[in-house]
Amino acid sequence: MKKVFLYPLCATLGIALVVLCTRANVQTNQLLTETVPPSEPLQTPKNCSTYSGQVSQLTAIADNYVKIGQKDKSSEILAQALPLVPCISDKCYQSKPLAKIAGQYALIGREVRASEILNQAIQVAQTAQGCMGHNDLLENLYDISERYLDARQYKLALQAVRGLKYPESEYGMFAMYLGLARIAAQLAKEGQVNQAVALFEESLEIVRSIDSQNPDYRFLAFIGFSNIASSAIQGELNEQAIEALVEAQKLVQTMDNTGEKTQPLIQIAQLYAKLGQSDQAVEILSLALSMEKLSKP
Repeated sequence: MKKVFLYPLCATLGIALVVLCTRANVQTNQLLTETVPPSEPLQTPKNCSTYSGQVSQLTAIADNYVKIGQKDKSSEILAQALPLVPCISDKCYQSKPLAKIAGQYALIGREVRASEILNQAIQVAQTAQGCMGHNDLLENLYDISERYLDARQYKLALQAVRGLKYPESEYGMFAMYLGLARIAAQLAKEGQVNQAVALFEESLEIVRSIDSQNPDYRFLAFIGFSNIASSAIQGELNEQAIEALVEAQKLVQTMDNTGEKTQPLIQIAQLYAKLGQSDQAVEILSLALSMEKLSKP
């Protein structure tokens, strides 16, 4: 999660968020609404001391069979690897191998099985106890989603993001809105515009649900809108980018301390410049300059 700014930002502000959240009411499609099949808990083999450590080797072998076109052999190897995951003694480290196996099942065309196994990975991540910052629920599921995104396995990426227990987890909010926005940007690049717009709108609703009337939360909401705008620009969805920037600028105007406004305004101006809206960027930079002058004694 470190790459999504969550931990350092919250550490700097020294606050804990409590968020009352509402879901976006957006148009959906098969990508957004596909039901995750139920999954049975994995049973631990009797001779784990014999098998521990073999999961990564088996998945690597299965991966290579896929690359040479032998999907049946890959499926056979994956069926051997899956029951060995519970042999990993620390449950905090089980979700990523499960997600790897799920991704490989998707590659061989067994998408339903892939979704079932990813659901197991999500359940493991959600229930594991005593995990550290590098392997807790947010780290595991966000990283899993990123790997699927890199592999262009968007359904699995979205399934992983939706496992972040938002709004049950206040920190899950950050990972979820950013995960949704990143998936949306990639879908937009590949021409799946309707799905992308729906995900962007959902991510905006998550950030809008932050109590921006509270000064402690206001800057966090600004960061959310700014990140969403940046992702929308990457996906060339200018309308959604402007929507997020307008929201961000409204928040800046409500900031009490004049000196706190300068950097956010500069950031907004930079994003408008990326959109090719030079006049708007210049206007906001002028405003930032005036704020900076006012903040000086």
